[in-house]
Amino acid sequence: MLDSPAEERFDRLTRLARRLVRAPIALVTLLDDDRQFFLSAQGLPEPLAHLRETPLHSSFCRRVVETGLPLVVADARADPCLRGNPAITDLGVVAYLAMPLVLPNNCVAGALCVIDGAPRQWTDEDQHALADLAGAVMTELAAGLRMRELDAANAALCESDARHRALFEVSPQVVWFADARGRVTYVNQHYTALAGLPPEQALGEGWLASLHPEDRERVRTAWFDAVNRGKTYEVELRIRRHPDGSHRWHLCRGAPVRDAAGRIERWIGIAIDIDDRRGAEQALRGLIEALGVAVYTTDAGGRLTFYNEAAADLWGWYPPLGEMLWGGALQLHAADGASIGHEECPMGVALRENRPVHGEEVVARRPDGTRVTFMAYPTPLRDGTGGLAGGVNVLVDITKRKAVEAALAESEARLQLALQAGRLAFWELDVATGLIVRGPSHDMIFGYVTPLSQWSLGAFLRHVVPEDRARAQRIYEELLESRTSAVLECRIRRADDGEVRWVEVHGQPHLGSEGRVVRLLGVVRDVTERKMTEARLRDKAARLRELQAELLHVSRLSAAGEMASALAHELNQPLTATVSAVKAARRMLAASPDQLAAQADIRDAIDLAAEQALRAGQIIRRLRDFVGREGEGDRRLEDLAKLAEEAGVLALVDAREHGIHVAFHFGARLPPVLVDGIQIQQVLVNLMRNALEAMAPAAPGEVAASPRRELVVTAAAASGEMVEVAIADTGPGVPPEHAGRLFDPFVSSKPGGMGLGLSICRSIIEGHGGRLWTEPNPGGGAVFRFTLPAAPSVPPEAGGP
Repeated sequence: MLDSPAEERFDRLTRLARRLVRAPIALVTLLDDDRQFFLSAQGLPEPLAHLRETPLHSSFCRRVVETGLPLVVADARADPCLRGNPAITDLGVVAYLAMPLVLPNNCVAGALCVIDGAPRQWTDEDQHALADLAGAVMTELAAGLRMRELDAANAALCESDARHRALFEVSPQVVWFADARGRVTYVNQHYTALAGLPPEQALGEGWLASLHPEDRERVRTAWFDAVNRGKTYEVELRIRRHPDGSHRWHLCRGAPVRDAAGRIERWIGIAIDIDDRRGAEQALRGLIEALGVAVYTTDAGGRLTFYNEAAADLWGWYPPLGEMLWGGALQLHAADGASIGHEECPMGVALRENRPVHGEEVVARRPDGTRVTFMAYPTPLRDGTGGLAGGVNVLVDITKRKAVEAALAESEARLQLALQAGRLAFWELDVATGLIVRGPSHDMIFGYVTPLSQWSLGAFLRHVVPEDRARAQRIYEELLESRTSAVLECRIRRADDGEVRWVEVHGQPHLGSEGRVVRLLGVVRDVTERKMTEARLRDKAARLRELQAELLHVSRLSAAGEMASALAHELNQPLTATVSAVKAARRMLAASPDQLAAQADIRDAIDLAAEQALRAGQIIRRLRDFVGREGEGDRRLEDLAKLAEEAGVLALVDAREHGIHVAFHFGARLPPVLVDGIQIQQVLVNLMRNALEAMAPAAPGEVAASPRRELVVTAAAASGEMVEVAIADTGPGVPPEHAGRLFDPFVSSKPGGMGLGLSICRSIIEGHGGRLWTEPNPGGGAVFRFTLPAAPSVPPEAGGP
């Protein structure tokens, strides 16, 4: 095979190798003692393409022949065994992938290789595809060798029929003769051994019995058609193997032998085993199917000769091979909607002008009416003489991509509409150049009616008022360093009218391949109206706090009014006792002015008067502190038990009169609370008075609603570093109709009640971080509970040395 001319059957395989692995160079090399010869070369530059050989010392394939193994090289310049090879500098060989070509006698004669001038990682798919093609090359090599053997045998047969027959008998391929009418007259021993038919049974049309049932009629029709026309016969068929009953593919070829007058005397033919080649072709078709893109081939006239499943899916039907022009029933249109005829379609142009067409967009209307958009990449196929043999086309379905592009365009339009509706403007800053790309409404925010040609960080900072400029610069630097998003609110001065406006700028960093911030993206919007609204809301909030304070004061005055009659009775006792004690002392002084023995009684009377006066003053002082407002908002550490006892003095002054038993139970080691004492006492007073009123008679002389009248106040530490207070009574409980709305403003179960007491109590407790709720008392009545956060414990200071 060395020094033989280029053959299309090998060139077709190297062209296919280049396309499958996307390599610029593909070679079939054969080696002898001092050189490597290119049986087929695709992509080689001149003069190598003309010389078709190189010295053995610059051959990479030499390692493949020596080892008998595939060679996979990602970068020959870094390979310790190849980096000194002259082919790297002389031929530009960098990436190299080769599969050995093993002859039937297990001799490695050369390699099928692909070459790339740049480093690359050869994938498993690349290696498998090249291995399959190497099998196809070996099949062709073997077939060529066998055909050469057959030619030599035929030459020998011309010298002597006996010698011919002897040669046929030892031929490793099927050899047959037929008469001028097409009836077989001879088969060699190889056929007899292969098919298991004695020669006499194979004569005539008996040989058809050894064919696969599906092939018999097709092969017979083709054979007698060739006989009738006197043309060379070639067909692929399956012959049953006698040893195991399996079928192997053979290429059967026959040619007429004519006499001097040109009449056919007989036919002579062979059948070559191509089962391995067919397997390689099947593997190649499987590879094409696995690519997931539509692939089809045509003859020179544009008639379909092959297509894969993906092509049928794209077209929406299965057109017949050998009859239908490509696309068949499809109606084709260009991207602009113009109709395209068969001759003007990409494949038609490629076949007519004998040139590839790369990436032309076509819209096809399927037989069912649906439309599909694809990119076409047709390439002409040439025979051994360079003539047009057909074409191959790859169709890439971009229907989904076009839909995504349309959806993206629509989404961008909606985004722009949303930005305009929200008075937002998009911006993107290139950190390297400092230039900012921005949305259409960006410059309008800064007072430019006509958009500026350029915008930068410096331009933005010049618009920021001096008081906010340093903060804006600091946030920009933090965006670059922290790589997290940030929000800046600052004031700017507009360019057109000089008005100062508030803007809100959102920034998000974008990292490059090296992990550094290369871009900042964000939006900017004018928030002046919002800032003005916030200022008005702050003013209203301050006024609301004032009104709340007034409401709290009114609530305390209301509670004080309700306690006025009870306090009058309670104050009457110490004042009466004080008057009585003073009068008694006066009488004792008048009766015995000179008696020293009466002095002790007089002192006791005066002490009693002082004690009762202090008691009355204490009650009045506590009432004054409760009603007063000077203590509001002053939170400090308070003893909750003490607050409850002091509130009880005010709230429960008439409990004894109504026969109500009052008890206080405080847990051991009750922690202090950080509260406004006056406000918490207001809550305690309101809850105690409500409990007292729930158990008291509705009017003087009436019987109380509850025969068992007990009011119990408890305080204890609760979970979550909280303190819980409970006021339990034995009254009628909370009416069901008021249970869900008991703490709402203006909801009251008491006749004449305003419905503000419990609402105010809940606001006070929640303002202190606690919770107020009610639940039924298991013994009858209601229990009001509230929690307050315990004050954090302070660790003792460490002592000195």
